[in-house]
This record gives sequence, C-alpha cells and structure tokens, in this order.
Amino acid sequence: MIERDRFDSTRPSLRLRLLDNDALSRLRQELETVRSWAYALADEIPERNRATLTLELSEEIAGIAGL
Repeated sequence: MIERDRFDSTRPSLRLRLLDNDALSRLRQELETVRSWAYALADEIPERNRATLTLELSEEIAGIAGL
C-alpha cells in the first residue's frame, strides 16, 4: 500500500500562468528590438573583417610566416 501523503510530497509542483495581451505585446516589441540589434551586429562582423592592417615585418619573420 502506498502512503499517499508521502508519495505526493515528492512530486514536483508546477504553476502555470498566462500572459495578458499587454505583456505579450511588450515581449514581442522587446523581441523585435533585440532581433534588429542582433542583425546589426551580424552585419558589422563582415565589415570589421574587411579591415586591413599594415604591418612591417623583417624579412626573417616574413619568411617564417610564408609571406
């Protein structure tokens, strides 16, 4: 025989709440803000990768680097 009180006390409890329309609207707006920021950052990465650095290397270092 199972002791009901003991069995129920070990089960995890779960609470469920629904968002109202205002909260859902705010979250959607926040998502769009974050999404546009993420796209802007993703566009910035290739721009930064195109930057060229000019370095002066000795012939010995250039040779080691295979340049």
